[in-house]
Amino acid sequence: MSGWATAASIDTGNAERDAHLRGPDFFDAERYPELRYLSTAIRHVEGGTYRVTGDLTIKDITREVEVEATVVGTGEDPWGNQRAGIAVRGSIDRTGFGLTRQTRLAGGGVLVGEEVELLLDLSAVAE
Repeated sequence: MSGWATAASIDTGNAERDAHLRGPDFFDAERYPELRYLSTAIRHVEGGTYRVTGDLTIKDITREVEVEATVVGTGEDPWGNQRAGIAVRGSIDRTGFGLTRQTRLAGGGVLVGEEVELLLDLSAVAE
């Protein structure tokens, strides 16, 4: 399993927040336009669930990340391709990828946590 996304495609539903995330304080999309994941091992857990280990690269920093991938459905799409719906779940420590920007809140907390949940819903076509 491998894939990439453009940092400029980040969309949280809030244009001002998206612009900040794409900027130099976070993903720096102009300087580091791509986020990449390349699997190095896939282990069957049970049923349609798998543990996927791979290398995640953000801002030219690569770390090993393990995620859980569950096949939620398969079938033929309208164009005759075999397609699978896959739900991927995991988490990363964002600071390990150079995403260290932080703002302290007046009450003593922080604006952005270090742990980021990864939630991907994918549609894959067999080749």
